[in-house]
Amino acid sequence: MGDTDQKVLARSYLAMVHMGQDQLGQARDLLSEAQAVARDWPFPPTEAAVLWAEARLAAAEERWTEALGAFEPLVDTYAQFGMQWDRARTLVDRTGAYATRGEAADFGQARSLLQESYALFQEMGIPRYARLVEERLNVLPSPA
Repeated sequence: MGDTDQKVLARSYLAMVHMGQDQLGQARDLLSEAQAVARDWPFPPTEAAVLWAEARLAAAEERWTEALGAFEPLVDTYAQFGMQWDRARTLVDRTGAYATRGEAADFGQARSLLQESYALFQEMGIPRYARLVEERLNVLPSPA
């Protein structure tokens, strides 16, 4: 992995850390830096890291259409490149966006995505993550 990849990945993942701490301004700044570096560097793993951070920031800012639209191609990219852990983890994040938005059909969609994530973690032999996903399934409201 080259210098550019490391810069993009570090800024993208650090942006997501700031999102988790509700420091959206810092997250936006780091994401902008990652986007600027990645702009001329078409490499699927770095593009995916930026897209993941973009999707999560959109969700944190409650820009639901943008967030949910960004998660879908990201999941597809991870599937295409055989990146199953990333795919399963992104499904969990996408579920969070649906559950937080909370529209009528969202909980059914969230449940379906969590079930897919659970199956992936089971297939990969990662019981700890499978249990965490199962716990989310158990507390997710039933679809209306």
